[in-house]
Amino acid sequence: MKHFLFLSALFLSHTGVAAATTLQYASAQSISAISIATLQHTITQNLFSSFSHRQDVQTSNKSDTPSNTPLYGTALVYGEYNDDGQIGRNGGDVVEHPLSNIWLDWHHTNDDIIAGNLDRYDSRHDVITVGIYGNEFITPSGHYNWNFYGGYINGSLNNTILSSQEHGGFIGLHNKLHTHDFIINSTINTGSLKSKTDFATITDDYTNVWFGIATDIAYNIKLSNNFNLYPDLFIGYTWTKNQKQDEVYGTALQNHTFGFFEISPGLKATKHFGLNWFGTLNVKYTTILNTDKNLTINDTIYELPTIGDYTEYGIAIEKHTTNFVFNANINRRDGDLSGWSGGLNIKYVF
Repeated sequence: MKHFLFLSALFLSHTGVAAATTLQYASAQSISAISIATLQHTITQNLFSSFSHRQDVQTSNKSDTPSNTPLYGTALVYGEYNDDGQIGRNGGDVVEHPLSNIWLDWHHTNDDIIAGNLDRYDSRHDVITVGIYGNEFITPSGHYNWNFYGGYINGSLNNTILSSQEHGGFIGLHNKLHTHDFIINSTINTGSLKSKTDFATITDDYTNVWFGIATDIAYNIKLSNNFNLYPDLFIGYTWTKNQKQDEVYGTALQNHTFGFFEISPGLKATKHFGLNWFGTLNVKYTTILNTDKNLTINDTIYELPTIGDYTEYGIAIEKHTTNFVFNANINRRDGDLSGWSGGLNIKYVF
């Protein structure tokens, strides 16, 4: 098995246009796919942490007496705080707004990526996500909500050999199910990321598309009326496909896809401080597994760069008002992905 000859910058010309070698392109593609996998982690973690856990505390002065107006076979409870942004009920009105809230999230990541034997990559990205969240459906065993979201990505990926500017977008569907003391979040999404990569003396443009699916299962341990623990397990898969159709790169690269499994056990602690202020501490250990670690070109097997494990821990502060929920968070990552991330989340509650 041979390692990529990525550091030996050989150049080709095709129809008069300079292009990177097949090996350079394959290495850049692999790093771009790893970048997508880490961005998918950021997107889904932001989504799930925003809509994951029901807080069993009172944030309203309304009575706890059940409503006489049943909805989907289960009586409404006044004064109930739901983590999707609903604070209390509207007194059992028959007509409800079809949406629970609309929300906007901005997240910035500043990481170093260690991938195989390559020089570390400096990864900086901004992810902006907007979504609409429907009212919950109540069943005898629990309740669930649907959430439609979409977003924009802009950032860069650089090391001593190349500099890549990236931008793209994504859309997705999310569901949160709360049954007994379990909270199950799941999502599917798809997106594309366009990269403009500058090598030593040449520039190459390409686009990767991806499809992702993920779920997070958490268990609510209520230690007091205002303090909860949530051990959870996150499992996800991200599939990426390059869209480069240039004969210079050959059939092997034109048809190559990348797959990443992610497994992240974690623990979250949430505290209600009163006056509708909440604080959260969380920690996760993330393992990203490449489904394809090698690539065969002209009967030669080359090893693709991969990323190892890393630990992520952070803190968030949240404030609830009558019609708004504000959240600010900051996170630290250590391991083969190391750096800082943080962001703001605003919900308007109907």
